[in-house]
Amino acid sequence: SLPTILFFFGTQWVEAAPIATWLALWAMLRTVHWFSSDLFIAAGKEKLMAVKESIVFFSTACLIIMAFPSGLNFLAKMFVLAGLIDFLVSASLVKRLIGLGIIEFLRSWTSNALVTASCVTATYLIGLFVPFNSDKGWLALLLIAGILPFVWIFSLYLFRNHLFNEFRNLVLRKRYSGGKK
Repeated sequence: SLPTILFFFGTQWVEAAPIATWLALWAMLRTVHWFSSDLFIAAGKEKLMAVKESIVFFSTACLIIMAFPSGLNFLAKMFVLAGLIDFLVSASLVKRLIGLGIIEFLRSWTSNALVTASCVTATYLIGLFVPFNSDKGWLALLLIAGILPFVWIFSLYLFRNHLFNEFRNLVLRKRYSGGKK
């Protein structure tokens, strides 16, 4: 997040970079079960959805209250813990509703995790050549923006992620339709 913050907001916002990183991790954990509430509603289990949201809300509120005196960076770390709680509560309720266990769920996400690890590794390697906190942070950002889409697409292919087929179909459809929808 540092090159992005430096590029868009300047050096006065450098201290926000670790906070943005922690909040991005929190968002990743939250999006894993993004549609669980829709699942509960579709199954007529609104009560389960309310239980999940209540547990997540109250645990997040308690973590915020406990972490607030320790500063924003620690508070952002507690959001990651809140995201983990959200993940575990959602996973246990989804198992209760449709029988999908955490192990099976994580196994089905292996390809996603490998794609993510590839992108993280590529970003790390770019940072070795152009340090993110240098005066050339804009170059690191440019390299990330130019290289990561190709790493992502190749990783989708390499790890047989189902999204690669969607991407390929989209490209082929556009190519054979002459760019018309």
